[in-house]
Amino acid sequence: MNFRELVTGAVHKKENLIDNDLLRYCLRSVYAGAYLTLSTAAGAFMVTRMFPDAPGMAGVIYAFLFAFGLVYILFLGGELATSNMMYTTAGLYFKELKVSKQFKILIICTLFNLIGAFFMAWLFSFMPHFKEMPSDYILANTVNAKLAKPVVNLIVEGIIANVFVNLAILSFMLVKNQVGRIILVLTAVTMFVALGTEHVIANFASFGLVYFSDSGGQFSFISFIIQWFWVWVGNLIGGGIFIGLGYAYLNHPKSKYIESV
Repeated sequence: MNFRELVTGAVHKKENLIDNDLLRYCLRSVYAGAYLTLSTAAGAFMVTRMFPDAPGMAGVIYAFLFAFGLVYILFLGGELATSNMMYTTAGLYFKELKVSKQFKILIICTLFNLIGAFFMAWLFSFMPHFKEMPSDYILANTVNAKLAKPVVNLIVEGIIANVFVNLAILSFMLVKNQVGRIILVLTAVTMFVALGTEHVIANFASFGLVYFSDSGGQFSFISFIIQWFWVWVGNLIGGGIFIGLGYAYLNHPKSKYIESV
């Protein structure tokens, strides 16, 4: 199958679920948000124990462990808003989807990614390690740094992050070997996290874990929403235009050079 056939099949599947089986689509989106929260929490816990005095090494290992969340989503069929930005924009280019349906898919998926992430973060808050999170904990520091960024940084870093993420998605689509798929996904996601760029669903996870901790009271949920909005815009540009539209154009039916499996 080539890129167009893979995208078209995925888009029609998502559209059919949205129109005819919304509850199951929402649950797949909930799982995706939850999986990223699981890998975020586990990564933060492990690096805190392993590298308490080496923040540089802790950041790299945290990024690597976080990346397994996307592996789970891809292999277990979760619905991730940032990958859907690529699929739906390519679907628009191929005239397989309408703009109104694209935004319906993205908004529903984003909302239920948030619900899944926050529900899992709430469950983690019953564990003392996360409930009694100190202000200098890796997640609290991360959230503080993200909230301090100006809008232009949020958008640009959102673009970069979702280019990396959708490189992982493309690799998973077009590479047959399962081990190769895992390696490509892990490396792409590790790089965007280690660089400190902005991914809105990853932010749902880290912000949720901090919000439900003892130190969460210092943060305004309104500031969370504003940060997420600009990151979402950047992610849409990076995943939708840079990758989705770009690869749809490269794989236009008139071209003799197309990506296929």
